[in-house]
Amino acid sequence: MQDAAHRAGFFAARTYRFNLRGAIQKFLNEQKAELPLTEISTAFIRFWLERLGEEVFVATFLPPDMAWFSEYETLMETGKLPAGSTLFDDLKKRIDWEITSEYCFNSRIGRTLEKTGSSVAFVERERLGDAVKALCETLREEIGLLRELRHARMAAKHLPGCPRYRGHLAQPPGFRSGEEHCRLHRR
Repeated sequence: MQDAAHRAGFFAARTYRFNLRGAIQKFLNEQKAELPLTEISTAFIRFWLERLGEEVFVATFLPPDMAWFSEYETLMETGKLPAGSTLFDDLKKRIDWEITSEYCFNSRIGRTLEKTGSSVAFVERERLGDAVKALCETLREEIGLLRELRHARMAAKHLPGCPRYRGHLAQPPGFRSGEEHCRLHRR
């Protein structure tokens, strides 16, 4: 019995992730322009909320590990969220986190939108160039062995890898993303 419950939980979580990815991509396909990563979750929520309404939105996008909330149980029994419910606000924070992680540190794990060639987050070249130039200058000044470093491209070799893959995200309380320079691109 315990094994069956474990399997059911695994499949529920996996199905949730696949369905969320499909909904994210459908939303992105209907956008007229690329969006900064910081705007994706708000626009995604507005897009689906207009099509589904609040109750269906919550029932559709609530992850399985939040299904124990009493407000969700009430929604499933009555079709309405109880007065004073914070479930929708909690879900908005969770969706923000899910979208940010999908395009950042989880982007290389499993059948992600990036690995399937559907959409990818990228850092704008101008901002990356500015950061690399500043890094090159700092490396020359702070590390004696790199005093002769003359070109900003050389500084890029000393970056520890793409920050978004390593989870270098600014996520203050409330899960708002600080990656305003990171944009999404549909393929």
